Amino acid sequence: MSRDHLWHALTPQIFRYGLLRDALLSAKAQGIVVTDESQAVELRGEKPLLVEGARDNLKITYPEDLQLAEAFLRLQAEAGL
Repeated sequence: MSRDHLWHALTPQIFRYGLLRDALLSAKAQGIVVTDESQAVELRGEKPLLVEGARDNLKITYPEDLQLAEAFLRLQAEAGL
């Protein structure tokens, strides 16, 4: 099965404050639990602009994520990137 239609959303997701606020309040009023900002904005019929990013743009959430980020940075430094 082709996975060409799939993409990986990275952080941060950026929207104008008013649009995001309205989208989140609208989802809440409808009893819809959204998993991220883009989903809330899409529910309002908007189409967020996708910007290509790097796969090594990690989201640091847990302490072990720092170890992974350090490994990426070390590898990039060794490769001269």
